[in-house]
Amino acid sequence: MKIDHDHRSLLIQPLINFSYVVPYLLLFFCWLVIPIATGFLISLTKWTFISGKYQLVGLRNYKDAFADELFLKGIINTLYYTTMTVIGGNLVSFFLAYGLTKVKRFRNVFRKIFFVPLLLSVGTTGIMWQWLYNTDFGIINYYLNFLGIKNTNWLGDARFSMPAIALMAIWGSCGFNMLIYYAGIREIPSELKEAATIDGASGIQMLRSIILPLLLPKILFCLVISTISSIQVFDRPYMLTGVGPYFSNYTAIFHIYYQAFRYFRMGYASACAFVLALLILIFTILLFLILGKHEEYH
Repeated sequence: MKIDHDHRSLLIQPLINFSYVVPYLLLFFCWLVIPIATGFLISLTKWTFISGKYQLVGLRNYKDAFADELFLKGIINTLYYTTMTVIGGNLVSFFLAYGLTKVKRFRNVFRKIFFVPLLLSVGTTGIMWQWLYNTDFGIINYYLNFLGIKNTNWLGDARFSMPAIALMAIWGSCGFNMLIYYAGIREIPSELKEAATIDGASGIQMLRSIILPLLLPKILFCLVISTISSIQVFDRPYMLTGVGPYFSNYTAIFHIYYQAFRYFRMGYASACAFVLALLILIFTILLFLILGKHEEYH
């Protein structure tokens, strides 16, 4: 009897354990797998949404996407924005975190100040940065006038509009990566730093040979998250300039949004969305290939 009871327990326990993950699996399939599969099927059709009629066209929507100059311009603008925000944002975040580790007094105050922009809504920050960038009475132009630089139309000039939005994005999002880097630097054993100091290593040598190699997992995480977020940018350009002068701020998400909800070309918009998803996947794989190998310490 005892053997039968033990055998029954061995059969039931895995089922009990599996039952704990069933709710997550249901949500995973309902909110991720099924929508992705449905979206891909829609991308293979010509569906105008309003008429309710659809026609299977195969890969023609993807062919049209790669031949669409406006979509390609959106991709180029998105990559331009992503390059500025990912590189600039992570550099700012890292040096803020590194500086915080050197500060003794008011460290928690500075940490909270740097994180506050992340808590503000895009609508609030958009209005604030519109005032800062204002050509006539903006604070940025006001102080640049003291340096002899004439008023610049930051949001109305195609040369400056995208960098202006990227600067707003870096300011608004660097607090999150800063905390990741700060925690990573604090995790590095002090014995390693002390040994490097005894060996006569300078601050730059310690940064290059100890801190950065051991921080690679955090750097990889922040770069991947920043890249995914930047490629999907929509809200900040939409709040500040819309498509911008001469479509200078027209991103890939703008194209998907307009094709889907203004022209109701759901099949074509879905194809563009999958092209953008493929772009995100390529960049993510490249980051893992370049930074995936990292140092371990025990």
